[in-house]
Amino acid sequence: NPDGLPPDHITSIQEDRSGRLWVGTTSGIRYFHDGRFEPIDDKDRLLQGSVWAIHHDRAGNIWFGTDHGLVKMTDGRFIRYSSHDGLSHDQAKVLFEDRGGALWIGTYQGLTRLEDTTFTTYTERDGLLGTDVRAIHEDQDRVLWIGTYDSGLYRLKDNRLTRFTRRDGLHDNGVFKILEDESAPLWMGPNRGIYPVSGRELNEFAEGRVP
Repeated sequence: NPDGLPPDHITSIQEDRSGRLWVGTTSGIRYFHDGRFEPIDDKDRLLQGSVWAIHHDRAGNIWFGTDHGLVKMTDGRFIRYSSHDGLSHDQAKVLFEDRGGALWIGTYQGLTRLEDTTFTTYTERDGLLGTDVRAIHEDQDRVLWIGTYDSGLYRLKDNRLTRFTRRDGLHDNGVFKILEDESAPLWMGPNRGIYPVSGRELNEFAEGRVP
């Protein structure tokens, strides 16, 4: 607190493309400058609650996932997007930019892709049974992997979702982080440690080539 951080939980940390460090807390956002954490000039109070995710996109915009929607900071201005604009839910917890430049937003009730100005949402009616999304990753083959709070892992390819759970061999149904190393396994972070999964085997299962 004496260094400028509010006395709250830290919910997200992200370094932007200029090297500036951003910290999200349960009571807003701070950035690190000259040895202190400073608040931003948020006149409309769009970033006063929890900030769950931060992303600096290739166009120079900084995005914040909050309890009250998705907030875009561009040229010092703030724009908020909510479920009224096409977001699957106002609580945005995960932000991920794919290789094509589309922004993926994992929310409390589904997955949303923002491409240019168009929102596309995936929820239970699209086969995303575990709608509390906690992790998003695009692999080397541009396949999207989605981790949920307790409903397993999803693969999104060619606009088709495939679900994997403990019944299919996963170590745990919670997937809070997904990373990929050079030898291609996907590393999963659930509530019970970390573990690797073969992306090749997951793809073979999704395509019906193995039981």
